[in-house]
Amino acid sequence: MAYDESGRAARCRVVTALLAVVLIVLVGANLCIGSVLVPADHIPGILSGGAANSMESQVIWEIRLPRVLSAVLLGGALSLSGSSWASPRAQSSSSRLR
Repeated sequence: MAYDESGRAARCRVVTALLAVVLIVLVGANLCIGSVLVPADHIPGILSGGAANSMESQVIWEIRLPRVLSAVLLGGALSLSGSSWASPRAQSSSSRLR
């Protein structure tokens, strides 16, 4: 059986799209769920600047959004560093250093 590179590329695109959707859903859930419940239909209004003085807005802007964004950035940085550390080229170059 021949190796099909186009099938692998298509599968990679599908998996990437699914993971992006999961990330968006989890970020939305994290913005809604906590000690102060914020309904999901209030999130777009809060993020667009509406209801600036409400308690829900302060919870989103000052607590939840910075935490979510830092978690996403840190997770991306860790995955990038892990994939570069485990790549075959990195392993072959590190073996030359020994």
